[in-house]
Order: sequence, then structure tokens, then C-alpha cells
Amino acid sequence: MQQTDPKKLSNRYCPEGMSVEAWQIALRKQFAEQNDFTVTHLDKNRIWGDYMVQSGSNHYRVAFRGVRSDRNYCACLDFRTSGLGTCKHIEAVANYLSEVVPGYPWGTTPFQPDRTSIFISYKGGRTIECSIGKGKEELYADWQARYFEGTLLPPKHYHLIDQITREAKELSSTFQCYDDVYEMIRGYLRLSNWRELVTKKLPTGELSQPYVQAESSLEMRQTLYQLLWQSYGIIPAPHSETIIEPMIAMMRFVSVHEPGRMLIIVHDEEEQSLWHEILEMRGVTEGVSVALASEVTRQNASISGAYSFVYVACGEKLSKWTDPVSIAIKRLVISHLYISVPHLSLFTPLQFSSVTQHIDPYLLGPTYLFIEDAKQFFPMTDLPERLPQRLEGLITFLPDDPTIRTYEPQQPTTPSEEPVYDDEALPHQLLQALRDAIADPKRRIRLLETLDAILQEEQE
Repeated sequence: MQQTDPKKLSNRYCPEGMSVEAWQIALRKQFAEQNDFTVTHLDKNRIWGDYMVQSGSNHYRVAFRGVRSDRNYCACLDFRTSGLGTCKHIEAVANYLSEVVPGYPWGTTPFQPDRTSIFISYKGGRTIECSIGKGKEELYADWQARYFEGTLLPPKHYHLIDQITREAKELSSTFQCYDDVYEMIRGYLRLSNWRELVTKKLPTGELSQPYVQAESSLEMRQTLYQLLWQSYGIIPAPHSETIIEPMIAMMRFVSVHEPGRMLIIVHDEEEQSLWHEILEMRGVTEGVSVALASEVTRQNASISGAYSFVYVACGEKLSKWTDPVSIAIKRLVISHLYISVPHLSLFTPLQFSSVTQHIDPYLLGPTYLFIEDAKQFFPMTDLPERLPQRLEGLITFLPDDPTIRTYEPQQPTTPSEEPVYDDEALPHQLLQALRDAIADPKRRIRLLETLDAILQEEQE
């Protein structure tokens, strides 16, 4: 098989005249050609079949159904989230077969299994599909017509999956529904049922008493409702203290309607003490752990398993997949995850995508596409009206509500009649003043309006 010239491809820049998808597929193909993989055939099929692919200490199971087939599957995360329908492990299988089976890409050898199955197609996104076994078209015709739209299982029928699979098994004992189908449906139904519950329990569209303090503003109560309904969120909070009372209000609601362990991960001991103090004051302590980021390690067995509610105050740590906090969060089973970050401007598109994938690796779509599309609006600002529409619901800004603040915003000082300037300190002072203006929502808007006016005057 013709080898890819490594000089033609960069993993940072898409070549001119090539689509982003074609570039990404070619990169995986190139990687498979230039690196060592051990491929083991797991069945007796000549081409289409199941394989185990080893690279270093990692092993991944691959179902190979054809070159660029939407029926291919690999257990690696890249395959499941890229939407490309391939990965370096599938390309390694294709390379292996091209050397031992003549006729690549074997277009005259169609794949049609003997058994009927329900599977996920990961090409272009995730869809649940059915494949009718060879010679079983008539047997499964009524079953397919009742539940599927062509070969697609629509979301409105997800809740019937047990009934669907039971009827299919009654028709043929060889029928198979793959495990990732159940996993996808469980996630979809959990979120759907939760949002239905929030809508039913809070019909006014706000998180009211007894969950929030009586003096909380209407805007704050409505914002907390949206956060609860969403079940997750990234929250820019330059002052971590502003978020404690809102989080406690949501924790109260979750503890009543979906009880379980809760985990708060904070920066330092001072923040930990503040959380303990306010949790004690509000009577929210049972099943709640407040851990330092430095304590969240793989060796800490107390932070493991399932949690109904997790809040990460140090969300910037999740931008690095090698950070112990990131590794720990990915190992947990979390029903509701909320992440606070100091400022959105801290992140590159790749770093922001890394943060988001702790909530759901499918939330932003393929990382390479998000990075390509995000170039126009990064670095992001902490202004809701300037965020791209695709991030609505993912990023939530809390309103400035004095009733939930445990800090006092810095007030501008009155200059003396004869100010004394320190040339070395001046850049720091300017940056500090700019930071304070950005941290205050009202001052931030005024600053932006002033800058826009100045720029407009210069253009005129």
C-alpha cells in the first residue's frame, strides 16, 4: 500500500485545499504507518472481523467492517468522539490486512453479518442504528418498522430499549445489542428525566425557598434554576467567594431529589475553611466533602466512585489532562458537575475543550472542529453578549447579587492632589485596575463602551 509522505502533513495546520476532516483522517493514517502496532485477529473471518490492537502498554478492541465503513468501531476515546469513523488503531488494522490479504480496499467484498444487531455509528456524530442479519430481512421487517426510522432508532424510542431488545431476541437468539448503546441511552434518559423533574418541581422557573436565601434576587434565582435544569455548567467567577451560597442552594435541591455523596474541590485551606463555615451555617454537611486540590490524587481512595453533585472551584486545573484533579474527575461517576474558572480569557480553544470534556466528551463535538471554528472568538471575554451561540447553556454568568457575597468589591481610591507615580509599579497598577474593572460586571460594561467609543473616534 502507498505510504503517506510525512513531510506533507502537519498536525497543527490543515493543508491548503484539504478539508479539516480529510486532514484529520490522513493524520491518523500517517501515525499508524509511522508507528509500531501489534494487531491480533480474534476470529476466523478473513477480513471483516474483530481485532486486538496493541501500542505500548495500551490495548484496544477494534471491529473492522470495511475501509471508511460507518460500522467500524474502536474502544479508544478518539474514535468515539472525533466523528471521523476511524482512528490510528483502525488504520493500523487496515495496514495489517493490506499486507496479508490481497485486493485492498476489498470493495468487492461487502460486509453483512449473519446476526441482527443494534449498534452506535460514530461517523459524523453518534446515532443508534440497527443492522439486519443476512437472510433475516423478512423475519425482522415488522420489528424494524415499529421502532426504527429506516435503520435509525429515534430518541423518542430510547426508553423502549429493553422491550425492543427482548422482542429481537425472541425472533433470533443470535441478536446482539452492544454495551455502548445502553450507556448512551442511560445518559440521555438520565438527563431527560432530571430536566423534567426540575421543570415539574420548580414551575415558576426559579430556584426559590427553602433552597435559596429569602433575600436572593429574582435574577439569581432564575439563573440557579437554569444551572440546575442544565445539570452542569462552567461558571466564570473571579472571586470564588461569590459562588458558595449559589452552590449550596443547588446542593440542597439535589440532596432532596437525587440524594448521594457530594464533593467540593477548592484551591487552598483558606477557601476550604470558608466553605466549611458556610456549609455549617446553612446546615448542609451530611455527605459533603470539601477537599483541597492537593489532596485529589489517584492514591486518595476516599475520592472515588459515584457522586450526585461535584463542584470544582479550581476549574483551570481541568485544562491539563495530566493534572491530578483532572485525572481524578475523569474516574468519578458524576450526576451533576459544575466548574468555576477565574476568567474565560485564560484558555486556548484546546484548553477550554479539555475543561468541557470532563462534563461530557461529546458536548462540543469533535475537538479538532471546535478548535478550527473557535479561532474567531478566542481569547474569550467574560461578557455574556460576546460569547458564541454554541456555548449558550454551557457557560453561565452569575448575576452580581450583594446578598450572596462574602467579600466587598474593591472601591476606586481617591487620588491625592499631587499623585506620585512609580514607573516600575505603574504597569502592575494599570493591570490591577483593569482586572478590578473586568471582575465587576457593571464596570466591565462601562469599560467596554469606553474602549469602543475611543476606537470609533480614531477611525473617524
